Amino acid sequence: MIIAILILLLALVGVLPFTVAVPLALVTTVIGASAGYLLQRRLKRIPPSNGAEAMTGKTAKALTRIEHDGTIRYGSELWNARTVGPAILEGQTVTILRIRGLRATVEAARLDSGS
Repeated sequence: MIIAILILLLALVGVLPFTVAVPLALVTTVIGASAGYLLQRRLKRIPPSNGAEAMTGKTAKALTRIEHDGTIRYGSELWNARTVGPAILEGQTVTILRIRGLRATVEAARLDSGS
């Protein structure tokens, strides 16, 4: 878009004839818009790397026994947690199902569910 404006300014100043500048400005606008659209589509496919969306499905460590409520450590952060299944023991690995506000809903990780 900026290039198209510069081309039209060159035409207004008299450096380029309008018969060349207008089609050239249109072509650069279409190319720029197409590149922006394709870049936007590609960026939508990149999974989130932070926030609640990135935590869903990841594992964490239970710092306290979680019967209904408890605390987990995800990376270097402490989170309040709520279990949807049976009680989770201290030190057990949990899977984060979802984040609502500042509370994680968790269940025992598949690896620890047999022990």
